[in-house]
Amino acid sequence: MASILEGFNPLTGAHCSSTALRQVLHFQRTPLTEEMVFGLAEGLSFFYQEAGDYPRFVGRVRPGYFEERFSANSGVIISGYRPPDTETARKELIEQLSSGRPAVVYADMAYLPYLQLPEHEHFGAHTVVVFGVDPERELAYIADRDGPGHPVAWSGRERPAAFHPVSFEDLDRARGSTHRPHPPAFFWMDVNTTGFLGLTSEVLRTSIHAVCRRMLAPEDHRVGLPAMRSFAGSLKRWPEMPPQQRKRAARAAVISIDAAGGTGGGFFRRLFTGFLRESAVILRKSRLNEIAEQFEETTDLWEHVNRLFGQDLAEGFDEEVSLYSDIAGAVEEIADQEEQIFTSLERLCPSPADMGK
Repeated sequence: MASILEGFNPLTGAHCSSTALRQVLHFQRTPLTEEMVFGLAEGLSFFYQEAGDYPRFVGRVRPGYFEERFSANSGVIISGYRPPDTETARKELIEQLSSGRPAVVYADMAYLPYLQLPEHEHFGAHTVVVFGVDPERELAYIADRDGPGHPVAWSGRERPAAFHPVSFEDLDRARGSTHRPHPPAFFWMDVNTTGFLGLTSEVLRTSIHAVCRRMLAPEDHRVGLPAMRSFAGSLKRWPEMPPQQRKRAARAAVISIDAAGGTGGGFFRRLFTGFLRESAVILRKSRLNEIAEQFEETTDLWEHVNRLFGQDLAEGFDEEVSLYSDIAGAVEEIADQEEQIFTSLERLCPSPADMGK
């Protein structure tokens, strides 16, 4: 017998993790904007690592930690499960939907047929919501972050829709993928909003302060503004890479920054800007709006960096030395600006623990 959740309304969004949580929150009558979900998850970051075929950098916290921090800050209970095999994963999914609750699942984008991606473009922590199953027809009903006229992939062949019927076989393959980065290994989550704390001053300050600390004084050398400055220095060496390797790195950079890559635009900075604007109203701090304006400037700079990386993807481009010098300079400028912004933000929004000292 089919189990399709009555009253579940798929929603479009900018980033898969925040959109998936938002859809389930709305279903459970806890409506939050995507920007607020992203902010409560302490989602903004900078991570840089020289590993594999080429250097990689991202502007958000890692999958899993995103949901962990959202749960800790909001009081929403998020329970994660990792079934051992395909049969158990499918059984748990059917049981979850039969109980009247959606399932948030990780899936490898390359194996979701509606995205029409090349099979080598793997990303295993793409987060979607399963809001219906039909065991007799072996179909699952998926809400991604897309919708009519709102694509989420780079293929150009994608079929955006409010939801997607996907065969159990295809979903099993996407959920059980072992490809990096972030092999999903059948991971799924249940979301329970009964403990939601509300948008209190303490909740917002805690979330803002954590992002400031991560960017200004990270515990990991691959994270925050120190990592961003290391990244800027490394860019001057990119012209030394073999051309095809460098172009793969440039394409990955564009996907990491561009809205089409699930960032909301400007390397996730636009989502965080929206969170600051909402927080300004709740906290009654007009200065937060001024800081949000400054973040808009860094968002524009990241978009400029995105366009520069895009130049290297043009056929026959051969001015890589001057190009990557320009990109390095722009990233250094961004690091200086973001240091000033996060320093001001931390002073304006000290953690509740610091306020009690």
